[in-house]
This record gives sequence, C-alpha cells and structure tokens, in this order.
Amino acid sequence: MTEEIKDCFKEASTSTSRNENYGTEYEYARERNTKKRTLPFDSKFKLKRIALNDITNISHSPSKFISSDEEADKQRNTDRVAYIKSEKAKNEETLKLLCLFSLRTQREGALPRSDYFEVVQKNKQGPFTREMVAKWIFRVVEELRLSYNTAFLALGYFDRFLSKVKLRIQFIPTLSRACLFVAAKFWECNPPSSKQLFSRRKSEFRDDLALLLKFEILLLQVLKWELAVPHAFDIFCACIDYLRCSNDVSLVTYAYSLLQKYATEYSMLRLSPSTLAIHSILVALHRNASASRFDKSLCEDIEKISTLLQVTPSHQNEFQNLLKAVKRRIFCNKDSEDSVTSPTSIINTANPNEH
Repeated sequence: MTEEIKDCFKEASTSTSRNENYGTEYEYARERNTKKRTLPFDSKFKLKRIALNDITNISHSPSKFISSDEEADKQRNTDRVAYIKSEKAKNEETLKLLCLFSLRTQREGALPRSDYFEVVQKNKQGPFTREMVAKWIFRVVEELRLSYNTAFLALGYFDRFLSKVKLRIQFIPTLSRACLFVAAKFWECNPPSSKQLFSRRKSEFRDDLALLLKFEILLLQVLKWELAVPHAFDIFCACIDYLRCSNDVSLVTYAYSLLQKYATEYSMLRLSPSTLAIHSILVALHRNASASRFDKSLCEDIEKISTLLQVTPSHQNEFQNLLKAVKRRIFCNKDSEDSVTSPTSIINTANPNEH
C-alpha cells in the first residue's frame, strides 16, 4: 500500500515538472516571438544609422556629389583652357610660317624687278599689257573655279620671266597661258587641260599647243624650277589666321578684293608682297570694323607681324603715295577689264590703233 502511494507521488511530481518545463518552453517561445516582432524596428534603426553614415561620407567627399551645373561649368572651363592652348600653338606655327615667307622672299630672284618693262622689255605699253594679263588670269581662275594661289603664282611667274628675258609683245598671250598652265600643274589637284586655256579655232589648236609646250619648258628653265616662291596671297592667308579674322566673311572678301586690285597694278611691284598683304587687311579693317575692334591686342598683333615681315613705316608711306596715284585707275577702270576675254585680246586692247 505504501509503495503504491509512493508511486502515485512520483507520477504527480514528474507531471508537475513536465508542466513547469512546458511553461518555461512556452514563455521562451513567447519571448522569442516578441523578439521577432521587434526585429523590423531594429532594422529601421539600422537603416537610419546607415543613412547617417552616408551623410557623413558626403561631407567627407563632396567631389562625388557635384551638381550638374557645376559639372557643366567645370567642363566648360577645361574646354576653354584646351582651346586657348591650341590657339597659342596655332599662332606659334603661323608666326613660324610668316618668318619662313619673309626669308624666302628675300632670296635672290624670288621677286621680279619693279621696272622690268622700262629696263628689260623697253615697252611703253608694257604696264597696261601686264594689267590686262593679270585680269585675264584672275578671270580664268574664277571661271574654272581654281584656287587663288594659282592666280598669284601664275602672275608671279609672268613677272619673273619678263624680268630676265626680253620678249616680243605678240608672244605675251602664249607666255600668260604657259604661266597659268604651270601654276595650275604645280598647285591644283585637278589642273585644267590645255584645251581649256585656248579660245581659238580647232585648226590652230595644234600649232598653239606646240608653242605652249615650248614656252612651258622655257619658263621652267628661266625660273630655274623655283616654283614654290611665297606670294602676297600666301602672306595674306597667314595674317588673316593670326589676326583671327577668318570668321568675318565680309572683311576677308573685301580685303582679298583689295589685294587682287593691288596685285593687278604694275606700279605696286615696288612694294613687297608682305606690304600689299598687310595693308589690304588694314584698309579692310578700317572700313568694315568699328573703332572698338582695334583693341590693344589686335594692334599688338599687327605690329608683331609687321615687324616679322619687315614692313616699316617708310613702306606704309610709300604705299599711301602709290595708292593716291593709282587709286582712281584701279577702282574706276572697268571697261578694259570687260574687254579681256582671252590672251589674244590683250594685244588688241593694248594696241587699239593697230587694228
């Protein structure tokens, strides 16, 4: 009996211990569930801490978070600095080119005599004939859409040849064709054919072509194959680039028209190509540009290239005196220009009494 009672007490004690263990497990699970429910609040707190850390990182490294306007300004400044450096390098190259032009034009035989019609050719109609040749060359260059360099080269070959060789006036048309033919071959990528330089009948074309080839060889021999001689248009283009005037189309067009008229005039051979190029630009600037455009930097640039090209104030005075003497004839005489249709008509225009 007593043993049975003891067994009952043992079972009761084990059941109570189980209930206690179950209660502790239940409480543990409940506490665990409450901890799980509080996890989102902890994660929000962690996110807040992360955001605060990002803000501190921003304060320590502001360059990583620049606005778009600041980035655009920074890029604009870097582009401007690169542009200024490229312009300086370009100006240095232009100055070197102008210095080379100045040295090449000082070589013996590079420039023609300024009085070759009086001394070598001894022809009173020579200056007028030369003017007609120049106008014909510029007209053919315009019609065939050739480079202006070709026209100035051809005119330079013409003057240099007549400065050394006396030539009859009836051969002037053939010489002018030969000069333009050689200049086009030297400069143009697609030079014109010999047929494009003739405006005569087909029956006489073969004889004219044979004579043209002879004059071409004679011209190269007299010039000693020195064809790459700087002329006024070369210096003109370099000065326009250095003075940063190439964007002003009206100014460049007017300056070139002045240079073309100066090069056409025989008396302007007394001046160097550098003087003609610089003064044509200066006259165009005085006419087209306002007074505010002649700032200090532009005046300094003009003085720099004038010194480099050895254009002195005495040359300026001589240019002004020559311009006063020939200004009316240069800018008003258009009838003779319209009458020049071919090199053969040059003789007819120069000697109207003989026909």
